[in-house]
Order: sequence, then C-alpha cells, then structure tokens
Amino acid sequence: MSYFMLLPCWCISRDLQNQFKYFDLVNKAELAICDSNYSTASKMYEKAFALPQSYSYSKDLQNYAVVSCLLNQLSKAKKCLSVLSARGCDSSWLYSLAGVESFKEKLKAAKEFKGKLIRDNIVKIDTVKKNYFDSLYKADQYYRGKPNAYVDFKDSIYERDRQLALELERYLGTNELPAEWETGNSKNNFVLPSYWALIRHNMYNGQQTVNFSNYLRQALTGKRIHPYIATALIENSIGNLNEFRNDIVSIYIYDSAKVYLTAKRTGDPQLSEFPGVEYCISFLAIDTNKVRAINSRRSEAGLEPLEDYKKKVAFSLKDRRFLFGFIGGIAEYFFSTRKDYLSVYN
Repeated sequence: MSYFMLLPCWCISRDLQNQFKYFDLVNKAELAICDSNYSTASKMYEKAFALPQSYSYSKDLQNYAVVSCLLNQLSKAKKCLSVLSARGCDSSWLYSLAGVESFKEKLKAAKEFKGKLIRDNIVKIDTVKKNYFDSLYKADQYYRGKPNAYVDFKDSIYERDRQLALELERYLGTNELPAEWETGNSKNNFVLPSYWALIRHNMYNGQQTVNFSNYLRQALTGKRIHPYIATALIENSIGNLNEFRNDIVSIYIYDSAKVYLTAKRTGDPQLSEFPGVEYCISFLAIDTNKVRAINSRRSEAGLEPLEDYKKKVAFSLKDRRFLFGFIGGIAEYFFSTRKDYLSVYN
C-alpha cells in the first residue's frame, strides 16, 4: 500500500535545504499535471510531503487532492481536504472548487485515509498573530467592499492604505512576516497571506508609502514565505518586473461592452466562457543571456526555471482544476475599440 507522511509543519528549526527539495519536487508534480500524468504527479507530491523538516503548502495539498480524485484515491483526497479545513478553509468552499466539485458526493461518502497520510494535526496556529493580520486585512477591505468604492471613497481608501502600510512597517520593526504555518489559511483562500493586500495596496497619491522589499527578502531567505508570493511582492516593491520575471504572459482583450471585465469583478471566469469577447495571448520573449541571469536569481529564491514556469502559466489558462499559486504570470490588457485591439494583435 502506498502511503506518505506530512511531518509537523510547526517545527521551529526547519531544514532549508529540504525546503528547496520540496519546491523542486512540487515543480515536477505540477509539470506532470500539465502533461496529464497524474500518477507521476501523485508520486512527486508524496515525496515532497515526506521530506523531514519542510513545510507542505496548502495549495499543494489541494492540488494533490484533485490528483487523488482523478486517480480514484478518494480517501486520500478527503484527508487532504480535512487538513485544509482544519487550517482555516471553509469546508463547503473547498468542495465547490473546480476539480473537486464533480467528486463532491463520492468524497463525502468516502472514508478518510487511515494510513500515514499525516502525523500531526495541521498547523500550530498563533491566534494572536492570526487575529492581528486578519484585522489589518479587514481594515484594508473596509472601504473597498462598499458600492462604487473607488469613486465615492477614493480618498479614504488611499489614506487607509497609507496608515496600514505604516502600521505593518511598525510591526516588522520587531517581528517577522508571519508564515503560513503560523497563521493558517482564510476561509476561501489557501494561497495568499492576509498581508499580501497591504503590501500591494501600499500606495498614497501615486507614491509607495513603505518599501517592504528588505522584509520580504529576509522572509524569503528564511523560507518563511512561498517564493511565488515573496518574489512577486519584491518586484512590486522595487518597481522592477525583470528581477524574477513573474509576469511572462500578456492577454490582449477586446471587450467593448465590458462583459468579461464585469464578470471578473465578481468571480474568476475563463475567457473561453465569453464567445463574443476577442482575445490573443502573447508570451514574453526574453534574450538568452537575460534568461540565464533571471533563472539564476529564480533558483536562489526556490523558483523553477522560466521555461517550466511558462509551461505552467500557459496550462493555467485552459485548466482551472489546479491552482499552482504563482502570483502574476498573466497580465490582462483591455481594449474598448477593436481598432486599438488590432493594433496590438497585428
């Protein structure tokens, strides 16, 4: 019988070398998914989860759950979903996700895996940290959640963003950015940490309030943050998208009636669901010498080479059952006139 073990995710001292091995194995699993080789993907995930003193990210447990469903290993999938639920994700939301939803009834009827799938229970959540960062995120979203927010509450949003950036800077003067194994996940998100929004919204009157890049690099070096998240936020903070080149695909969209754009604001639709909307995809061409330099920096951060990344980004455009968790990768540009759209397309 095949089995694997998730080691305690709350170890104070973790093996950073094993965490790099973890990222490499997960990359191999994700590439296998792109090739519909679910058996290989399952084996790679299991090897990654079995590494001692490394943390198994929630996004990887979710993808493993989907792979397990496709391999008809429902007991393993159900166990992973129960782990995610205990980490803070809403159970009904998990069962509604693409890739799992079609197996929903069978999964609920399945018995939970009794082998050595997981040794310790979930994460040892620091409730003080979690509550603090949840409160910051709630404050960030307060005005944004109101109707016509960016018109009626524009000044309030920007002032709130400035205040929250300064508050986060104050906190980081004596603390580190929290890791996923400390704060767990939110109800409907197992990829982004709550502080993500604060750093991305860190602007006031068009100017960055705080440069968080050094704090992010420290967290990245200590492997307290997933490299996709860290590198995207670093690029955002320093205003240089070429350091790790996380934005590699551009989609040009002719959407004169703003049908797709409106749908995006309330969900996560696929372009193919809107037949009246024209679009084209462009992959960024990068000079060979620059690729070497970028790949070197990506490797140091724990990221895959650009070619692997490009393959996964392209795959994500057509298959929503899996969520690899990269931030960026795809930039969308909207055009209201066909003339402007064609000027780019041609």
